[in-house]
Amino acid sequence: MKNNVPAGNDKLKTLLEEDLGSSDAVDEYLPIIGKLQQWSTPSSAQAITDTLITQLAHELPAKQSHLERVLEIYPIAILRSQLMIVKREIWIASILLTLIGLLVTMAIYDSTSNDLTPIAILAPIIGAIGTGLIYDSGLERILELESTTRTSKQMILLARLTLVYGFNLSLSLLTSVLLSLIQSDISLLPLISSWFIPMTFLSAFAFFISIISGDAFLAWSLNIGIWTLHVVFNGQISNANPLTQYLSLQGLSTPQFHPLLLMMAMVLIGVAVWFTEQVEHGRGNVA
Repeated sequence: MKNNVPAGNDKLKTLLEEDLGSSDAVDEYLPIIGKLQQWSTPSSAQAITDTLITQLAHELPAKQSHLERVLEIYPIAILRSQLMIVKREIWIASILLTLIGLLVTMAIYDSTSNDLTPIAILAPIIGAIGTGLIYDSGLERILELESTTRTSKQMILLARLTLVYGFNLSLSLLTSVLLSLIQSDISLLPLISSWFIPMTFLSAFAFFISIISGDAFLAWSLNIGIWTLHVVFNGQISNANPLTQYLSLQGLSTPQFHPLLLMMAMVLIGVAVWFTEQVEHGRGNVA
């Protein structure tokens, strides 16, 4: 309808007939439009307005603290989202095995022996089990659901790896510090160096195997087997048996191989992430 409708009924009827295209409905709408023309906006008291503003102010979101803003940063938000999805058994197993390593090391440690300490033996096993359980066929369905969001499957897997490896690393570091404080004959840095690189490499290898095979059991059992061979046969190198030397896998704890092992760990993680991306693209092409 045209604006500024005149108050006269004749002109109003004419405008209605033009808009409605029929004179039958004019008599029905004419009284309503007449009342609308006479209607004026009601005035509200200032007290009522202030009350309404006060009530609406309580519905506004509260101002975020600095910590809340930090927790909403994208990478941190991803880590928080995966914290509750990672299997609870991983955290429990890591804590129990670390506690066992701490107690056994306190009980049987011999500063005159060149053998690995119990915590140095268990730390790589803890890392391999934890990262090996990050990905399996059971978690594939969850990843498929999460991949529908803007967060890629690769980012999700890296977030889980960061959480699990960081948790195991923190436990092992804390245990090493406690041992160095409790027993004065245990040096902190040599103790950390005895398990840090093997733990990092075996964690990456377990992550790689679990991604490639989709079998968590194969991933951590294979790594435990490799580390067991190293622990068992490494003390028998003096026999000069070639088979024993191969089975001992001396490079896992030899300092000069540590840079190579660290580089290999990064390559294994990179290949595993690349593999998941290729599989995802392949499924998309098939679909």
